Amino acid sequence: MSITELIEGAKQVYDVGGVGCCLHIVLDDGNLNDGDVDFCIRRAEDHGHETCKKFAVRLRAESLEVREQLYERYDEYYTGTESLIQKLWRSK
Repeated sequence: MSITELIEGAKQVYDVGGVGCCLHIVLDDGNLNDGDVDFCIRRAEDHGHETCKKFAVRLRAESLEVREQLYERYDEYYTGTESLIQKLWRSK
């Protein structure tokens, strides 16, 4: 899946619930490991958020490198105030 498609998917998650909804720890905080995405899948299932679950499953199939590329383009899927964690990520 292309980064552009992943950005569009992330935007759909924000439409379900602001601040990354069930994928908050991944999309907003940059916790990008497989276990982090697995947690988001379970959370989406628990909350009945099909859009979040579908995107989390798609994201889980991507490599860590691709997830990092998505996170680096945070400003393309979230337009609110940049988090402290995001500022630290950008300063690496």
